[in-house]
Amino acid sequence: QPVKWRLHQEPYGLWILCLTIAGTGLISFAYDHDLEKEGEARQEELALAYPSFLARLTLLAQTGMPIRQIFARLSKEKNGVVYEEVRRTFREMESGMTQTEALERFGKRTRLPQYKKNIRRGTGELITALGQEAENAFEEQKAAARRKAEEAQTKLLFPMLLMLSVVMILILVPAWLSFGGL
Repeated sequence: QPVKWRLHQEPYGLWILCLTIAGTGLISFAYDHDLEKEGEARQEELALAYPSFLARLTLLAQTGMPIRQIFARLSKEKNGVVYEEVRRTFREMESGMTQTEALERFGKRTRLPQYKKNIRRGTGELITALGQEAENAFEEQKAAARRKAEEAQTKLLFPMLLMLSVVMILILVPAWLSFGGL
């Protein structure tokens, strides 16, 4: 019988292709997950900053400033997600966009109903509405802080019980060994 010799080749190309596709999928999933977490963190920061933003807005509106000047003033003062959006809205107003359209876009970008509530009101109606809204916002912030505290207590319950069981074992084992005579 004739003997044939040939080099056995593994299908490495297929394995590399499969691993590349799987890796790309995992990276895409991780990126989307990170992006979603950043969005949630941004929304949470916007919600937490709302009462202080509203208090500043109310204070400046009560002085009689028009909305455009209020946004100009707020855009120069503080850092944070809300004030970045305020700066962006003010730049839109300065570039020729109407005030109403810029404020509507501000509400859409923040994606929180609290920021969208009083956008269409005039300055006179705005002052009274903002005063009531500021009180409600501070109450909502207190309630959110209470909820977070309760969640933290719940999350700490298991580690505390685990530590209690370890302490009980450390106390009971020597006592049991001494009374048992072992």
